[in-house]
Amino acid sequence: MLSLLSEQLLQAIACEDEQRCYETVCCAMDWGHVLYTSGICKGNKVRVDRYYQNHGLLPLLKRSQKHLENHEFELLEECSSGWSMIWYLMDIRHLLILSSRKVYALNKVLLEFCAANKLVELPKSLNFGQLVYQGNSKYIEGIRYVYTLRAKLGLLEKISRITNRLMDTRQFVDTKDVDDRLYILGENQGGYEKGLGYSAGRLSDAGDDGGYIR
Repeated sequence: MLSLLSEQLLQAIACEDEQRCYETVCCAMDWGHVLYTSGICKGNKVRVDRYYQNHGLLPLLKRSQKHLENHEFELLEECSSGWSMIWYLMDIRHLLILSSRKVYALNKVLLEFCAANKLVELPKSLNFGQLVYQGNSKYIEGIRYVYTLRAKLGLLEKISRITNRLMDTRQFVDTKDVDDRLYILGENQGGYEKGLGYSAGRLSDAGDDGGYIR
């Protein structure tokens, strides 16, 4: 399904078909249960509609596609669970679909690695924050809560680097494999590093040089 949506979105952008872009974006967000058409989290639907009604959706997607191709994460104009799905569809070989559940799982993997190796804290390049605040079941004490656009884009950039370092280990079929495992681990209790099935030590040299680690 995601491969099909990716193909549809990229074709719609290439053909400059804004209506098709709108339909694909809505379909993708709805499939991922992040369209939020009602309730306190209805922001994604409202923003997608506003971009489309003002003829700004296609320009936004074209700008974002260019930023992703150039690894200019800091220039992206949107970053939420819904929009991260759209960015993923633009580059399914290098990105993950971000969610609080998967960020939680990845943080737990890294913290278990630190504990096992008697590290006092996460290296800066791996300390990307979390998407939930205190009181949430997936809140981790000691990990900063990120909520501004700039902070979320920093999180996206660091996780993309980690993801591509994981791919270097050749233990995963593709980034969807990593994505699926993190989704499952997000509900598990304990055994995170073993569950993800990789040598976390190889991530510690994912430096702060920006962009993808290929």
